[in-house]
Amino acid sequence: MSPATTVEPCDFVVFGGTGDLAVRKLLPALYLRDRDGQLPAETRVIGASRAGLDTDGYRDKVRGELARFVSSDQLDSDTCERFLNRLEYVSVDAADP
Repeated sequence: MSPATTVEPCDFVVFGGTGDLAVRKLLPALYLRDRDGQLPAETRVIGASRAGLDTDGYRDKVRGELARFVSSDQLDSDTCERFLNRLEYVSVDAADP
């Protein structure tokens, strides 16, 4: 298996950012990439969903979900704080013009 490489700085937009796929798979995978030094400091992760959250509420939600879906031996407080600080949240409703 070839090693993963660092990506260029970018914005990841996670549509359905509070949904099951995001909290079980996508966000833990991005956390692990961050832990392994594969996300540049400028990279942001933007959650977008219909949930009525703000960025702080989203970070709190993701903090709890990481504890559920990332094994405890892979979670560390420094990486967790760095990753959570990357997160931003936008509440959107595609049916609302």
